[in-house]
Amino acid sequence: MRTTVEALDEVFWKEHAYVRLRGRSRIAEEPRQVLIEHQVFMGDIRSQDDAFEGHPIFETPRIASREDLVELARRNMTGASQLEIEAMVRQIEMRLANPVIREEMHQTMIDGLTRLYTQSSILSFFRTTADQRNWAQYADSGRGHAFVFDFRQPWLMSCMSNMPPIWAVPHPVDYKPPNQFPPIPMVIGPQEPEAAWRDIESALLLKSDRWNDQGEHRLFRVGIGPGRVSFPPASLRAVILGYKI
Repeated sequence: MRTTVEALDEVFWKEHAYVRLRGRSRIAEEPRQVLIEHQVFMGDIRSQDDAFEGHPIFETPRIASREDLVELARRNMTGASQLEIEAMVRQIEMRLANPVIREEMHQTMIDGLTRLYTQSSILSFFRTTADQRNWAQYADSGRGHAFVFDFRQPWLMSCMSNMPPIWAVPHPVDYKPPNQFPPIPMVIGPQEPEAAWRDIESALLLKSDRWNDQGEHRLFRVGIGPGRVSFPPASLRAVILGYKI
């Protein structure tokens, strides 16, 4: 049995469509950016609906073990001898043994991570074009428009400051009561990729459950502020005009 074009199109709208709603104030310049220049604007994480976004909670730092310090020194001193690594570990241990210096180090870590996440940017999508509440809230009560993207072809983009571009697709936002937001642990030592991803989820993919009916998905850039990103032209599948445009 042959698969018809109509059936393939139905599968796209049901499973693969990511909808970017925009207000009417954007109609003058944004369609040209998207349709001709193949670029879309990623907004400031702190400019979202939820007042808690972009302000993650940090856990009290724990005391690093000697094994953690050795591994941290090894990763940061590429090519160093074992004697050099041991000397660095002893120096760090001496600093951590001083309560004043230890507190300063912890605060420096928290300040750095706070800047990293508050300077991040996101791009939000919905999974349906038919929710009138979303059109009312994010597209000037139907006077705006929407762009519909297909991420079966991922976007190649810079997702973290000082890192090379990677293939990116939107991730679902998790919704929790604000008093249940998990804190980001502070660790002096090496961090494995799984732990780093959990930190990013807590900082950039978490939203108050007051918004859980939205079912938002988003792209994110860690430590990279608002600005345009390029996307593959084939990813754009449709432009929809609002019901009151």
